Amino acid sequence: MREKSIFYNLTSENENTTTELLCNLCCNEEYRKIILNALGIKDLKINFEDIQTQKQISKKRKLPDIIIENNEIKIIIENKINRYYGLLKSQTEIYPKDLVKSNKIKKLIYLIPKDYKYISKITNLSEKYSFVSKVFWEDIINELEMYNKEKRAEIINESITLLNKILRMNPKIIFTEEDISFMNNVEVFRTEINTMAKQAELFSNVIEKIIKNLNLSKIKSLACEADAFGYYFFNDNCFLGYSFGLLDNENNEEKDCVLSLAVHKEAITNKIKDYKDNSYYFDEEWYFFKFPQDILTNNDKETLLSNQCENIFKAVIKLPR
Repeated sequence: MREKSIFYNLTSENENTTTELLCNLCCNEEYRKIILNALGIKDLKINFEDIQTQKQISKKRKLPDIIIENNEIKIIIENKINRYYGLLKSQTEIYPKDLVKSNKIKKLIYLIPKDYKYISKITNLSEKYSFVSKVFWEDIINELEMYNKEKRAEIINESITLLNKILRMNPKIIFTEEDISFMNNVEVFRTEINTMAKQAELFSNVIEKIIKNLNLSKIKSLACEADAFGYYFFNDNCFLGYSFGLLDNENNEEKDCVLSLAVHKEAITNKIKDYKDNSYYFDEEWYFFKFPQDILTNNDKETLLSNQCENIFKAVIKLPR
């Protein structure tokens, strides 16, 4: 049973952290009601003991982020906090099929940011399954922030602040010409902009080489889209489970690299032990294959990066022929 602690199982700023924090807030009856109402779960009797995380469903051992279940209801909640972290096959096929077999009151809720890239995928699912819906993290946060702010316990305040920080940790910062004119050293700013542009060009060139050399273009509707960290691969609005770019995961305790190829555990089709290079680490969902720290200073960094990416892909995923 989940411990009666608001900070139970919090480890790092990722999807699992927000999942656990949201569930732990539910140990308080008032906040449980607020959260459930915001999720569109009303007029259903749900106790704290009915709420579980990472509970296995189906014979394929899939683990939804949250399952709310008792004798009358079965609700699956899939949590996404990054607009580019898309929906894997298990989350769009196995979850609804599992619920179809249930005779209980059922719901499949996708908890996502408002700028989530794959909203159309959820919309299509909701047209196919009446029990599918989407809820925005921003609305959950607003409901929590508004409720009883003056009287709530300090630990609740800290929990909501932490949740808010995680979910809004990447604000969009836009410099106007007026902002730039007031900077003390415009040359420094120009140099930084030039560096970022070169980095973006490097990533783009590496991606093009990977797609060409590994025949990834054979994947139907393959596309790549960039954000501040790097490139994400997807097709038909479905995240393929791998990305290339800057390493932003705090589990890299050694802090010995800035670039990685991230591969979701569900995207790995070969045995990870067959990958001979030990320069990777993993968390609950991802493997992060690290690149040498000095690779960006090499004159032939583009070739080195693309070759290493190709070697990783060949070792851990099934490639098109």
